[in-house]
Amino acid sequence: REIKDAQIFQPPTAVFVADGREGVARLAPEGCVRFVCISDTHGRHRELTARLPKGDVLLHAGDFTMAGKMDEAMDFAAWLQELAFERKIVIAGNHDLSFDRSYGGGHGGGAEGGQEAEAVRTAFAAACQGDSAVVYLEDGEHLFQGIRVYGTPWQPEFGYWAFNLPRGEALRDKWRAGPEGGDV
Repeated sequence: REIKDAQIFQPPTAVFVADGREGVARLAPEGCVRFVCISDTHGRHRELTARLPKGDVLLHAGDFTMAGKMDEAMDFAAWLQELAFERKIVIAGNHDLSFDRSYGGGHGGGAEGGQEAEAVRTAFAAACQGDSAVVYLEDGEHLFQGIRVYGTPWQPEFGYWAFNLPRGEALRDKWRAGPEGGDV
């Protein structure tokens, strides 16, 4: 892959874990874009608010809910709107059951497929619609300041979770569907 003159890739100097340890992320150099990447918050996202470093883009890479229920998704949408990031990119994960249109249920305690799941997706989209900084990616791409971000939630089959596909051609096709030349 060829790095363009306008791109500056710096190796990470530290990993900041939001578990209460001391540490402050340095400011990004002028002209750089800082991504703050989180995942697997499972409805406990509000515990991170004071611990998130400053950045341009918040990327949540799945499992923002424990089981895809309406109250979980709506609280997450409200939290996103409280954050000061210029862009907030969200990709669903296997725990975000209601976001998988093909999910047929079977995981006790979570949202099942069908009308309930559609209601959760619709309400989440409506809640985020007022904040143009929020972008939900599902097998899709978003361009931010010249950086191409592609998001897909699909994973190898595991239990009765969402976005499962058996290992093999179908999963490979999902993963290969991302556009050529993507950055993230």
